[in-house]
Amino acid sequence: MNEKYTKAYIVELLEKAKKVDSEYKVFGSRKHKYQLNPPVSMDEVLKLEADFNIKLPDDYVYFLTQVGNGGAGPHYGLYSLNELRQRQYCKKQDNELEPVIDDKLSKEMWNELMEQMDTDDDLYDEIEQHINTGLFIIGTQGCTYDNLLMCRGSETGKIVYIDWNLESDYPPFLTKMSFLEWYTGFFEDIVAGYSVQSYGYSKRGTQQELQEDYRKSVLLTDKLNNLQGFMRFDKLNAETIDFLYNTQDAETDSARLSVLLKFKTDLGMKLFDKFIEGGNISAAVSNIRRIPKEIQKKYYKRAIEILYEDNACDKKTLLYFIGDQECRKASDIIGFAKTSVEDSELQSTAIYVLGGCADAMEYENCFIAWMKGENYRIAHTALQAAISTNHRSYALMETFRWMEEKYKTDSVMRSNLRKVL
Repeated sequence: MNEKYTKAYIVELLEKAKKVDSEYKVFGSRKHKYQLNPPVSMDEVLKLEADFNIKLPDDYVYFLTQVGNGGAGPHYGLYSLNELRQRQYCKKQDNELEPVIDDKLSKEMWNELMEQMDTDDDLYDEIEQHINTGLFIIGTQGCTYDNLLMCRGSETGKIVYIDWNLESDYPPFLTKMSFLEWYTGFFEDIVAGYSVQSYGYSKRGTQQELQEDYRKSVLLTDKLNNLQGFMRFDKLNAETIDFLYNTQDAETDSARLSVLLKFKTDLGMKLFDKFIEGGNISAAVSNIRRIPKEIQKKYYKRAIEILYEDNACDKKTLLYFIGDQECRKASDIIGFAKTSVEDSELQSTAIYVLGGCADAMEYENCFIAWMKGENYRIAHTALQAAISTNHRSYALMETFRWMEEKYKTDSVMRSNLRKVL
């Protein structure tokens, strides 16, 4: 264990952080108020380990027995021993299995596991047990996000973040930080005046260190973590701005543009204009809702063009951008909504945006066809969009009544239909 992380250092660090955040503006601080509970005995820790068949990392054991039994910590703080017992999903026997959360877990592997859980009830419990193997929940970020301390596998002793919604797009996030590194780093950032809004999701370090690490990095994930690290600062120096603007790396165009738009909007917009005109359309689209509100209308026409182009950009983000604009027209989007049938999520988004257009009900027949179609998601979105227009023609009301009969046992559809019938 690093000799830096002594009880005296941690206690002093908490006192400094509390002075900086005396009004408890940091997320979660109103709950713990920078206070720790009294430490527990080693016997209590050993009993906890035996009950869950798990070996807790040395630095975490040191913290529990010498510093504090939960209390102040990143996000909503750390659980006490009693809370730890109540919060665990794993059972004693689960920790005999091979852990899923490991540095070998790719996004593709996670997607496959989530698909199996969604489609095979017999495998659901088995996969869930494997996911729970070797993890110990020590705190929460709120909602369905928890802070895990890994006790087995490649991440032993390291902090991992997980979303218990278990969605394919959000695999566990490996912070690569030991418990005390993660714990003290949070309060060190508060004392330094850095943002801790997304603490742990990006690399820590000075601006110069982040630049150097970026240049040395081979993996895209490492490069992106370095770039995200710049978001901690309240301002960027000239060298960093130059680095972000002039680095030639198409893989990180989107991330670098995002940072520039936050800290140096004029240069960010210069890069955005270059990208949206063909330099890197995907990077521009991924940031299009981050450009200043007062100039967004200027890009409406180009957004419509890109929507219909054959490219790999995020069409969903593009649709939401179009929906943000007061000048939006259903006539500009209807063709896309009609032809994007192979992607129900994308088509659903297009229909949602259509519903917010003043001329939406010029395409009443399309909404009726969608509501009467076999795709539940599309029918539901079309219903919501049609209701939001306040248009109530005879044909539309007849469709609402038809849906009431078809979905007479569906509480979701009926709750929407009650607004108009």
